[in-house]
Amino acid sequence: MLVLTRSIHKVILIGDKIEVAPDRIGTKVVRFSVRASGYPIARGECPSAGDASKDGVLIIARKCGERILIGDDIVVILLEIQGNRVKVGVTAPRDMVILRDELAA
Repeated sequence: MLVLTRSIHKVILIGDKIEVAPDRIGTKVVRFSVRASGYPIARGECPSAGDASKDGVLIIARKCGERILIGDDIVVILLEIQGNRVKVGVTAPRDMVILRDELAA
């Protein structure tokens, strides 16, 4: 698992088609925007939360320890809320590159 610290609107790039970013950070809940065209997206406890293929973006709220499942083998988990930043863990296949958006150029 790769662990990244992100603030509001700072994107995590997974592969070449998936973007995950915290939209709103509260004291107990973080709202994420997930852009993953063509990938099914689910909450960890619910097998079918939505599909981002129509408009390309799904907004989903998570508490610490809760997961976002993207496709069959990508997991994004909210690990910790630290004021206006969050720690996010990402698990993906080894052949998928995971980058902070500021490093993708």
